[in-house]
Amino acid sequence: MKSLMLKKTQRDAEEEKKFEDTKGETGATTAKKVSPAEIRLQKELAEIDLPKHAQMSFPDPNNIMQFRVNIDLTKEECLWKGAKY
Repeated sequence: MKSLMLKKTQRDAEEEKKFEDTKGETGATTAKKVSPAEIRLQKELAEIDLPKHAQMSFPDPNNIMQFRVNIDLTKEECLWKGAKY
């Protein structure tokens, strides 16, 4: 039981050191912890192949979880010709 508590304490100390290492001169953290969802989304966005009538934009470049996709079918020959989504 003591060894488990010791390992937890060491792990907490290592995490604190990592946190201290990411602080800038002003004391604010410079590195953002990236969630697994954000890692997956980065991978998916890198592989996406958008057609020429679709555009993707990010209102906040620091937050990839919020994005907009504009689909302009005004010049396309399809059932939804003239529509914008």
